[in-house]
Order: sequence, then C-alpha cells, then structure tokens
Amino acid sequence: MLAHRRALVKLWGHTPARAAAKECTARGEGIIDLTAGEIWSELAPSVREGAITAIKGNFNRYTAPIGLLRQALACKISTETAQPWSADEIAVTSGAKQALFNAALALLNPGDEVLIPAPYWTTFPTQIIIAGGRPIFIESRHNNYVPRPSDLATAITSRTKAIVVNTPNNPTGTVYDRDTLAAIAQLARDRNLWIIFDECYGAFAHPPHTHHSILSVAPNARDRTLIVIPFRNRWPWRIGYIAGPKNFISAVKALQTQTTSNPNVIA
Repeated sequence: MLAHRRALVKLWGHTPARAAAKECTARGEGIIDLTAGEIWSELAPSVREGAITAIKGNFNRYTAPIGLLRQALACKISTETAQPWSADEIAVTSGAKQALFNAALALLNPGDEVLIPAPYWTTFPTQIIIAGGRPIFIESRHNNYVPRPSDLATAITSRTKAIVVNTPNNPTGTVYDRDTLAAIAQLARDRNLWIIFDECYGAFAHPPHTHHSILSVAPNARDRTLIVIPFRNRWPWRIGYIAGPKNFISAVKALQTQTTSNPNVIA
C-alpha cells in the first residue's frame, strides 16, 4: 500500500509529450522538442575544464549542506538588485526544483494558499500540494498573459500565504514589465504575503523586452521575497540557488541537511 501523497503527484502533459518527441527523434524524424527547458548547446570550455580540474584535484569531499559559491552568488545578486547581500542569505540547491520545493516546505502550513498566474509551470502546484498547501490559479490569458494585480487581489483570502511570480514566464515567454512587478510587490507588502520570484529564464529576455529583478523595482519587498535561479541556462548539471531572508535560509539549511545534503560538489 503506497502513501496517499503519491496520488498528489501527477504525470502532467509535457511528460508523455517529451517521451513521444524522443521516440520520433530515435526514428530519425525531424523534431524540435520544446517540452523541457534543456539547452541544446555545447558545454562552455571553461565549465568542462573546471570540472576536470576539480576531479583531478580530488575535490570530492562534503561541503556545507547549502553548498559552495554562496559569497560569489551574493555579489551577483547584489549587482542585479542594487542591494547588498551576504552569503548567509543564499542556499545552493540541486537545481531550481529543489529550491522551490524547499520554499514550499519552509513556508506552507496545511491549507495555506498560494496564488499562481496561469498558464503555469506544472511543478509549482505539484510542490505546493505535496507541502500541504493549495494552489489558486489566476487566469492571465485575457491580459496578454500578464496577471492583473486586481485579479490577484480579488483572489486573496485569510489563508493566502504567497504569490508565485515567474518571469520570463514558462510556458508563455511573457516578460513582466516594471509596473506589473511594482504592483505585485506592493500588494504583497499590503497583504503580508511572500513572493516566490522564479527568474529561471531571465537570461533569455531579448529586445525589445528587458527582464527585471523584482527587488530592483521594489527594494522594500526584500524581507518577503525569495529569488530562485538555476544554472541550467549554461550547463545542465542540476545546480541552482535560492536567496532570501536569513531566517528562511536557516530553515532551508535544516531541510536540505536531512534530504539531499550538499549539492553535487564537482558541478
């Protein structure tokens, strides 16, 4: 007899679609597979050489549970948000999925609601449900796939805990403008909500569009904002990170210590 939570994990439509695309490719058919966020490009020489150097140097010991690179990442986020960040506000994870799952487990109590603009990446609601929360979908098709702050506000109840902000959006590709981000941040402040800011595709915003970190637009929302980014845009080695308040990162450290422990050292 399996645990009841197993029924909460669905095989969403992109899973069989990806399998079908791989079958077509194996048969020699010309397929452009857009079912997964995987970059079809050569690994950068610096990344290959760095991994080989680490292996030859026997760099194979455990690190801190929330990984290495945290000071360098703090400097990066400081530049992107125009605010100072420290290493103890960063946790390195086994990809952005673990960062998001850590966020769900650290933030949500049973019955807590999380607002998710639709269309959405299917991992968002699944992880929220597994953590005991309830996803609330906010339709955005009628507004060029950008959620209206007024629609978000209407959906807030006494159980609402957080808003997911995913820009550039997966799957629509929509890039939220500064005014939208500022309005969402103000709403979160006014209603005491967390912002889960997933900017996994920030590097893929092309002119005339510009990607903005929500904290560069609304620095006063920092105490309630979690920033999630993977490194998969450059290499598919399942390394990501999450940035947020120190007490949140402490909770992530405790969770990660008892789940995966430190991310892959060579990666």
